Amino acid sequence: MGIKRSITSVMLDSGFQTKSSFNKEFKTLKNLSPSEYREKQMSKLK
Repeated sequence: MGIKRSITSVMLDSGFQTKSSFNKEFKTLKNLSPSEYREKQMSKLK
């Protein structure tokens, strides 16, 4: 299992300067918000 990181940490490491720009791009790529995606992935581990 990977280390649980905050969405803000991932956002900054990915080069985004604002949460809104990160969320918009993420939703375009995954059709889910970052938190929705995380919840979906975590439910697969249960």
